[in-house]
Amino acid sequence: SNKARLRAMSEATPLADQVLARLPRTDCGACSEAGCAPYAAAVASGHAALTACTPGGALLTQTLRRVLGEPGEPTLADFLTPLP
Repeated sequence: SNKARLRAMSEATPLADQVLARLPRTDCGACSEAGCAPYAAAVASGHAALTACTPGGALLTQTLRRVLGEPGEPTLADFLTPLP
């Protein structure tokens, strides 16, 4: 099935690559990293806040929570984070 294929692909793809695939790829540095790839690696290793990507906003934060298997609904702070 398609779900089984997607599950197998996600298990085979390193976590940083899964995170990077969901980032806006602006390489803007708003997260305090040199670009989206270093931010993805920092998120995957637990060394960066999921809310640090301001261009991605609350929707990205929620998406990253799902990718990382973290529970939680978006908070009011997620939605009120100012854009750069």
